[in-house]
Amino acid sequence: MGPSGCGKTTLLNIVAGRALNGVTDKITQVEQIIDQLRIRKCADTSIMFISGGEKKRVNIGTELLTNPSVIFLDEPTSELDSTSAVSLMDVLRDLAMQGKTIITSIHQPSSQIFQSFDQLILLADGKTIFMDKPCNALPYFATMGYHSPSQYNPADYVMDLVSQDMKVREQLKEEYLQNKITKHVNTISNLLQSQYLLAEPSGNEADLTNPDNVNLISNKHESKWPIRFLSQMLILFSHAFFLTGKRQFTFLNFAQALGLAFISGLCWLRMDFSEHTIPDRSSFIFFLMTF
Repeated sequence: MGPSGCGKTTLLNIVAGRALNGVTDKITQVEQIIDQLRIRKCADTSIMFISGGEKKRVNIGTELLTNPSVIFLDEPTSELDSTSAVSLMDVLRDLAMQGKTIITSIHQPSSQIFQSFDQLILLADGKTIFMDKPCNALPYFATMGYHSPSQYNPADYVMDLVSQDMKVREQLKEEYLQNKITKHVNTISNLLQSQYLLAEPSGNEADLTNPDNVNLISNKHESKWPIRFLSQMLILFSHAFFLTGKRQFTFLNFAQALGLAFISGLCWLRMDFSEHTIPDRSSFIFFLMTF
């Protein structure tokens, strides 16, 4: 806040990263983009008289003026000859090497363009059937019995494969989903296994490493640090007394709780640690919940 001319706008421009001599810097940025997109020869030519590939690069240049970190392109190589398409993809590759994220859709690229991608997402009927590096596409489909002929464009073979009948596409979608689930399950399993192997077993966890010990629950209630029954009762009683409060705690409530504990203790005394006692334990929990 301040009076006119105190520098409020200048401060905002500095915080926003805008140069004070904006016109000069904008011209410099335009010149850099022209050289970056390799359109110096048509810099002074009207847009009506340049080729299709040059128009594509000019459109990309207008987006680069805002210095975006992510660029989305919808079929940038359509209506271009092979040479112009490769040249355009080389420009996009250079932008990606500079740290920008380039996400583009493409219909049927050449083998050279196909291998220039870092990641490939192959779609069929709105569902993903492949997502990995392009060099892994043919080996992946070969595991399903779809082998590409030798000296064949991988992009053409993949496009022919996803253009098959509905049965083939459904198989590809189902296989991808199943492989993805299996991959996640194996990753989680390996992670849990590595964490368990690195952790030092202690207490009852040491029993799990013994192959001769089948029972997961010890009948002897063994513990590394045993606590007496009276100590447990004292801790639980003091905790319940603290939660209930002195105003709500009366002798009648104490007698009712003590009687309920005595009756439930007699009815469900010394239950075995086995499966057939699960209904008894459920009944005991239900009985406690009613009071």
